[in-house]
Amino acid sequence: MVNALSANPSRPVFPNLSVIQGLGGLGDPGHEVHAADLTRRLAQALGGTAVLLPAPAVAGTSAARDVIISDPFVQQSLELGRTASLAIMGIGAPRQDSILMRAGRIVQWSELQALQCNGAVGDINLRYFDKNGQRIPSDLDDRVVGLSLEEIHAIREVIGIAGVQRKYKPSWARCEAI
Repeated sequence: MVNALSANPSRPVFPNLSVIQGLGGLGDPGHEVHAADLTRRLAQALGGTAVLLPAPAVAGTSAARDVIISDPFVQQSLELGRTASLAIMGIGAPRQDSILMRAGRIVQWSELQALQCNGAVGDINLRYFDKNGQRIPSDLDDRVVGLSLEEIHAIREVIGIAGVQRKYKPSWARCEAI
């Protein structure tokens, strides 16, 4: 989406727009799919201002998360996200080829398999849900630096984007083995 907007010279410009990063970053901050870079590029493409969330998406422990979210810049970004009128959210899936797994040792594959076996079919901001859209609690919840599903639900308009068809339906073949 960001690339498509950037390549379109007749795109609309919104000088009063703030593009707010609602989840910390995964992996290398210099990579073009890092949340900070995507936020910055989207804001630039739309003629707005980027509000970055200077934090990792997942802290090592819940105590580390508490320290991170006590930072005033993190607090400010999250509060602006909570008051947004429109959210464009990426939809992820608990898959071995997900960016969460590719980004390094943030989570173990066994954690994502357990989520699959508990019915997880996707995530928004690393908050997992089942095929009926019901939240599936996980150990990650206490480590994620970003808006919660409840906070996202309170935003007036939310658009979900899934980049590839394989995110539509996960494979359940490995659940019996866990």
